[in-house]
Amino acid sequence: MISVPSQHRRGTISGMDIGNIHPAFVHFPIAFLFAYAVLEIVPLARWFPQAPWSVLTRASLWAGAAFTIPTVITGLLAAREVGDVAIITAHKYAGLVTVAIFIVLAAIHLRSAMKGVDIGGIRWFLRVGAFVGLVGLFVTGALGAAIVYGPTVDPIVSLVTSILGFQ
Repeated sequence: MISVPSQHRRGTISGMDIGNIHPAFVHFPIAFLFAYAVLEIVPLARWFPQAPWSVLTRASLWAGAAFTIPTVITGLLAAREVGDVAIITAHKYAGLVTVAIFIVLAAIHLRSAMKGVDIGGIRWFLRVGAFVGLVGLFVTGALGAAIVYGPTVDPIVSLVTSILGFQ
């Protein structure tokens, strides 16, 4: 069974009590990065060629990457306050790996946009990266849900926590 201390010190930045505000930030990068992954993986331009898919794809990725900054900071502050709990450590590292994947993809898109280079030749790499990042979002989110609601709150969380040995 997962054991997370219910009473712990609240986070502070420069002496200001901020509590645990990680949940207030976490949903923004998830939404934007999920949208990016779907836009990158699913060939919507084949069915709807008039839509500005490349603009939407890049905007979703860059917004998601930008929102990871306060999300990671608040998550690290929250984890520091709770201490060394295995599932929180797993959630932290899954999140950091997932963020790293999306940051690499964002850097590739940014370099391409700045140089005006078509990324068609590496589209396969971007799609694979988006898929791996999407899996990372699901694993990280499932671990976060297990921390808050328990390891068997739903079938996905139960599967992930069972595979990772948290049940």
